[in-house]
Amino acid sequence: MNSLIFSKLISITISAIEAIIPPSSILSHLGSRAEVRKDLFNRVKQDQEVVLNRDTIDKIYFYYSNGFLEIGKDGYELKEYQEMPGGVWKHQMLNRNFETIPSRF
Repeated sequence: MNSLIFSKLISITISAIEAIIPPSSILSHLGSRAEVRKDLFNRVKQDQEVVLNRDTIDKIYFYYSNGFLEIGKDGYELKEYQEMPGGVWKHQMLNRNFETIPSRF
């Protein structure tokens, strides 16, 4: 698809969504995950490069309501979304908090 057409289509879609649901009301309900999505949303709107957070050969990621989980060979760490170098698609985010379960062993 021609990038000019795609850019215009995204712009029209964003305007339609903002007309129905103001971004400020969405952000007040969604917290820090919304800030990540808002940043991606704004980059697409401004026709900037969108960088997505991806698994690597050394690390994989899972996205929860209370942060993102970075898993590597040395273990895992729950991090704040502000620390994430890229963005994620909404469908990648799990609608629950990450909680550790004490081991019985």
